[in-house]
Parts: sequence; C-alpha cells; structure tokens
Amino acid sequence: MKRFAVTGSLFVVAGTLAALFCVCELPSACSPVDRVRVWVVFMTGPMYATLSDSPSLAGAELFGWCGLLLGLSHPLRPTPWTGVLAAFGLFLWFSAGFLTVLVWTAV
Repeated sequence: MKRFAVTGSLFVVAGTLAALFCVCELPSACSPVDRVRVWVVFMTGPMYATLSDSPSLAGAELFGWCGLLLGLSHPLRPTPWTGVLAAFGLFLWFSAGFLTVLVWTAV
C-alpha cells in the first residue's frame, strides 16, 4: 500500500483541482451533467483524445501516454527520484486531459 501513496495522493490532488475548475471556472450556463463530463475528460487524460481520434491532439496524446508510464515508475521502485518522475508523469497525463478539454470545448 505504501507504494501507491505518492501516486494516489497525486490523483486525489489532481481530481480536487479539476473539480474546482469545473465548479468555479466553467460558464454558469453549463449544466451539472456538462461539468461532470468535463471532469471525467480531465481525469481520463489522453484516453478521450485517443478514442475520439482527433488529429489536433496527437502530440498531447503521446505525452499523456508517456506520462502514464512515468507515473507507474514509483510503485515499481519507490525512491525519491521515482516519486519526482511519477509526479512529472501524472502532470503530463492530466495536462493531456486539460488540452483535450480545451480543444473539445472549442469545437
């Protein structure tokens, strides 16, 4: 269980920040269903972009999937450096989700 403490806490922080964004920053015309949908796209990272096959998100997808691999480095070998790698990897994962939301809402 200790091996997943870093990645788990990073997911909780990212989920909380994404929820705050969905509640505070989205236009007031958005329905609660739209806000939940945006939060889910945030949390799935590059998965939504991969499934929607959007050519404008190819770079974000690649970095997001590489970020997932980096995020798994800490549970495999828990050291301070792999904790930093995991944080950077999850940053890439959630950045891909954020870019997907930006492109998805611009369409």
